[in-house]
Amino acid sequence: MVFAAASLNDAFTAIGKEFEKANPGTTVRFNFAASSTLAGQITQGAPVNVFASADQAQMQRVVSAEPVAGKPVIFARNKLEIAVPKNNPGHVDGLAAFGKPELKTAICAPQVPFGAAAEQVFKAAGITPAPNTWSRPSARY
Repeated sequence: MVFAAASLNDAFTAIGKEFEKANPGTTVRFNFAASSTLAGQITQGAPVNVFASADQAQMQRVVSAEPVAGKPVIFARNKLEIAVPKNNPGHVDGLAAFGKPELKTAICAPQVPFGAAAEQVFKAAGITPAPNTWSRPSARY
C-alpha cells in the first residue's frame, strides 16, 4: 500500500505497473492525495507500506508519530514555474505580473507544498497577488 502525493500519480502508477511485472503475484495499491491528508490518515492508523510526501513537514509529522523502518529519503525536488496560456495574452513576463488585477491567476492553496512555496516567494519579493486570485485546495502539479 503506497500513500503518495497527488503530484506523483502518473509517475508512481507507471512505476507500480513495472514493479508488479517484475514481481509476479504482487499487487501495488495507491492512495493519492494531498500530503497533509495522507499524513493525517497515517497518523490515524491507516495501513501503509510506503509514504511519498511532497514536502518534508508532512513526512516529519508521520515520522514523529509512527514507528518507521529506516530514515526518509529525498528522491525528487519541486521547482516553481509560471505557466501562461498559448501566446501569453496577459503578457506575463515575471513574478510581478501576479499583482496585476486584470489577470486571472491560480495559485495552489498554502496547505500544499507548491502553495506554501509560492507564498514564500511572494513574501520575499514583496508582491501581493491580485484580489482576483483563486486557490485550489489541491492540484496536480
